[in-house]
Amino acid sequence: MQETYLPEKFPKYLTRQVSKGVLPARAVDAILAAVDPKKLPDA
Repeated sequence: MQETYLPEKFPKYLTRQVSKGVLPARAVDAILAAVDPKKLPDA
């Protein structure tokens, strides 16, 4: 998931949600930063 979905598919999904009016555009960067695998603590 961290290798394919998060870097490739999740940003596209968020962009589609912005286009549909579900998410504000300003939220996308914050969401992506929050789930950035480089910043997540090791489990």
